[in-house]
Amino acid sequence: MHKFGLKRKIKSINTDIESFVPLFHNWIQEDKIPNHTMVDVANYKHIPDGPGIMLIAHEGHFSLDFEDDELGLLYVRKTPLGESNSETILAIQQILDFAVKLIQIDSKVGEKIEFSDKYQLFSNDRFELPNDVESKKKLLQVASGVFNDAILSVPPPLKGTRLKINIQ
Repeated sequence: MHKFGLKRKIKSINTDIESFVPLFHNWIQEDKIPNHTMVDVANYKHIPDGPGIMLIAHEGHFSLDFEDDELGLLYVRKTPLGESNSETILAIQQILDFAVKLIQIDSKVGEKIEFSDKYQLFSNDRFELPNDVESKKKLLQVASGVFNDAILSVPPPLKGTRLKINIQ
């Protein structure tokens, strides 16, 4: 399975998220994300609990995400990446952390944003991992193998939502 998403939560931000539109366009122009065919940037900030500013790539997409009223940088993988779920999630974390570093070194927004060490992992494949007890056990087992010493918790499920795990 490859359809996982990982969100790195943001502690504080002192800039309008509109500033991420030119930042993400720059990533496309300068091919900043290795092994990604970046296609476009979309502004969905008008959608409550939505993806905010999104960088769309063939392999996955990045977004300054507002889901669950928690701002964070999100990466959702759309194409296969690793041999196992653990390898895939670890690779997704590396891609996301690389994107965080790109933001932190950017002269326009880097000093205006502070990321936390908290993540949220989710399955973006409700067929393979529906939001049920058995799937929760599977995802927790995989997450505990990837995020060894982290504190894992499962937020209360909301009807129609994806299976999520908070990582601290």
